Amino acid sequence: MFKANKGPHYARELHNARLRGLAFWHSDPAPDTPADRAGVAPESRSAPADAFHTLLRKFSKHNPQSFTTARIAAIEHDMHRHMSDFLHAQGFRDGSHANDGPGGAALPPVMDADATSAQQVQGLITELQSISRTTDDGSYDATACVALSALGLFLLGRDEDMTQLIAYTHLLQMDPITGAATQEHHVALVMMGAALYGMAQERTGADMDAALEGYGYAIRQHERVRGGAASKAARTMPFVDEIERWVETALYRSALLTLRLRGTTAGVEALRVYQAHETRWPSWFCLTQRNVLRSLHADLLNQQRSAAPDAGAPGVVRAPDATGPRTTSTRRPHGTVPAAAPPSWSAEYAKLKASAAQLVQATPSFPHVNESNARAERLAEQLVESWRLDGAHDVQGADDVVQILYGFTRITYRSATILRLLVRMLVAAEAYAEAGSLVDKYRKLVETTWEASGRPAQRDTSGVRAVDGPLEFIDTLLLGAMVHLRYLRQPQEALSLTDALLVLVQEADAAVPPAAAARVWRVGAEVRVSLVAVALPAERATYLSEAQQALEKAVSLDAEAAEAFWALGYVHALARHVDAATTAVRRAIELEPAWVEAWHLLVLLLTAQKDFAGARRLAAEALSRIEADDEADMIPAGKAPRPPSARTQLVSLDYPPTPFERACTYMRLLMTHNSLLELTEGVPSALEDQRDLFTAFQVLITPLSTVPTTANDTARAPEFVQPPAAALAASPAEARIAFRARVATRLLQSLWLQSAATFRRGDDFVQARSAIAEAEQLDTRLADVWVQLALWCRAAGSPAESAITCLYKALACETDHVAASVHLARVLLDASEELPLRASHAASLSTVSAAPENADALMELALVDAQGPLSMASAEARARASGSRSLGSADMPVALPDVSPAFQWRTDATLSTVGLAEGLLRTATLGRGWDVPEAWHALAQLAQSTGRPQNVLRRTLLEALRLEATRPVRAWHETLRVGLP
Repeated sequence: MFKANKGPHYARELHNARLRGLAFWHSDPAPDTPADRAGVAPESRSAPADAFHTLLRKFSKHNPQSFTTARIAAIEHDMHRHMSDFLHAQGFRDGSHANDGPGGAALPPVMDADATSAQQVQGLITELQSISRTTDDGSYDATACVALSALGLFLLGRDEDMTQLIAYTHLLQMDPITGAATQEHHVALVMMGAALYGMAQERTGADMDAALEGYGYAIRQHERVRGGAASKAARTMPFVDEIERWVETALYRSALLTLRLRGTTAGVEALRVYQAHETRWPSWFCLTQRNVLRSLHADLLNQQRSAAPDAGAPGVVRAPDATGPRTTSTRRPHGTVPAAAPPSWSAEYAKLKASAAQLVQATPSFPHVNESNARAERLAEQLVESWRLDGAHDVQGADDVVQILYGFTRITYRSATILRLLVRMLVAAEAYAEAGSLVDKYRKLVETTWEASGRPAQRDTSGVRAVDGPLEFIDTLLLGAMVHLRYLRQPQEALSLTDALLVLVQEADAAVPPAAAARVWRVGAEVRVSLVAVALPAERATYLSEAQQALEKAVSLDAEAAEAFWALGYVHALARHVDAATTAVRRAIELEPAWVEAWHLLVLLLTAQKDFAGARRLAAEALSRIEADDEADMIPAGKAPRPPSARTQLVSLDYPPTPFERACTYMRLLMTHNSLLELTEGVPSALEDQRDLFTAFQVLITPLSTVPTTANDTARAPEFVQPPAAALAASPAEARIAFRARVATRLLQSLWLQSAATFRRGDDFVQARSAIAEAEQLDTRLADVWVQLALWCRAAGSPAESAITCLYKALACETDHVAASVHLARVLLDASEELPLRASHAASLSTVSAAPENADALMELALVDAQGPLSMASAEARARASGSRSLGSADMPVALPDVSPAFQWRTDATLSTVGLAEGLLRTATLGRGWDVPEAWHALAQLAQSTGRPQNVLRRTLLEALRLEATRPVRAWHETLRVGLP
């Protein structure tokens, strides 16, 4: 029988096994392999060592003439086994490179000369030297003898002997790629010798240039054997063999050494070369080293960007105030804001983000026990800084960074740094709800760490996990308090955060700089101001007093903080200290001339002094300056926004407004100017001006928001889901648009309702009714819509029951709505007409006021007397769900269905309308209507009509007069930054 010659077959198999190396023949794989990361016990792993010996036996049987090759292969196996066992026992692994840098990279430990393993390695070296005398120079076996001897000498720490061996044998001058068929393991041996030569030169420090030459030689050999088209196709299937292991070592150490010896430019190029090879490797391979170089790359990019001057367009010379921020304050809480980055830098940053995202998404597990978070945290910090230095500050870029940071949570353990950066970037991405939830996790983690190891004076990075200091803790919790206060409408959560910080500032006074302490006092005051409207009268006075004292302390600690002066002015305005408020707000404008909120508050303060003409001139001046700033921020060709170094940037603020927030605040100032125009020039001028208001809305607000499709879309803020995935790419943008759409909807409704009120005061009831209908179509659950409709019903001469129905609906939408309560009380106190009420009305209002979070409580009550085809509750629900057009009057040009069949009104002589009105007014004046003069005046009228004592009447009238004397043309809160309604 014919027997095939199996010698070439087993020769190829042995060659491939030696090329696979650690991935094939070790029963105890090297650290950081998938088996090791999975926690598989050595005894439960496969035993490829037996398979290798079986293969070696078959090779020797079918290739008896290749005895030398078989013996060298066996020595190679033993040498690698000794090396793997020794490094594993010493704990040297990829994680040992966590603290590498241009100053030096970790090198493997040296074997103890007296150890058994060292003596065995020495025996293998001696045998290789003996075998090498029988091999031909430049042959496969000769190269193996030299390279393996160099490996043994390196493990024993005999670096000079090893470098002399490499130099004597001219290993770095030989060409392992000869003939038509390339033996890749031959190339791998040469690369190993070259890489070991470089590491030996590094360890001795004798000749660093020679080390670079050794690494460069290994890299060139890799490029020759795997740099062609065939290798590019293989990149779609990541793999690791001896060639890839040693080229990674050469690329990694070459990049770090090049940075040290050749400078930034050559170093960055070496980093790029390393990153170009990463597609060959699986995600678990050399993860720590890859993070080290990514962090260095990001750091170098940021240094390059920070050092580059922000130059304008070539050949264009502009005055400093024509392009830069108008800020006069010296505060820069976020550093110098750069202009837009050059396209080349932005492209490098995009590649870095893509590389980091690909790495963290492919990484399957947490780090090993006691493994440092340092490199992942450093890379995360650099990515966030790169986002800032990019100059765009766009929310889409923030989305990318957020997803990468969520990936870092899977390759770090209990990292406060990653949580802190996530909070910051989630706010930048306008994911306010998620940022607020992470703040609490960050706070608990830091406080637990401080309790266990003590509170450091500053951020401590010496341990396995970095520990944030007081400054990082203060900055993050203040950001969280701002989110809870402005966007989530959760002042109690914000109060908890600021109170904890106030305790910290008082305990660690020496460790907290004055500027940081001033921020704590200011935000704490802002939180207390937000609680004024919902506090009891005794608490309200306390909150105002504490807020004023805290802001005065903040101003004394940081006299350049425009936000502190603005907040102080707002507190004085609430307390009706108009002169003091004006002084503080003017100082805020001096520090930040482009701040729209400050200009708006100053205009309202002037209206509180009843100087409506002067306030209108000031509003016009403010608008002209704001428009000039915005125009300077536009590129004439495409009207695209300028980078953040433009004039509208408020670089001294801790939390500068977003472009959308600035646009909304500008619109509210336009509305205030329109109100002043009506007061000074009459209704026709105001109506003419309102056309420009709607045009401005379409130009400024509409491009930044869309109309929501459902009510549920408008009720949520952007939210990310961990872990990040490609399917989530569109969801943050969609949620962000829905969030903005709700704010824009409320603003547009306010525009329509202001127009309706102007038409009503001009006795144009048809146009007023149409404007109310436009506002209602946007959202029927806004109480202001039904209040305006009630006023329209009263002005148009509709029956009282129509106005009462509207006010009931307003209270169902917002149970503590001040205007609805006051107007309903006025209707109840109007003795000129017989009111169709019954006792269930009082019970309805009582139920609603007792359940402020149940806006549907009123709709569950029956207000009908006659039984129809539907139940009373169903009839009531149908009536309240009906559009306001069904409340039309007979004299309207278009016939509309009447709502009266659902409401069978009758008079109940036993019902006291005065008692019901008094309950509404007292509830309003004790709560949100505490500073509304109409509420106090109506309460005085009630006291007069019911014969109350003169001191009661006098007290309520004096309060109404006091509030009216300093009442602004619009509410003070109209100047606050836009948030989630």
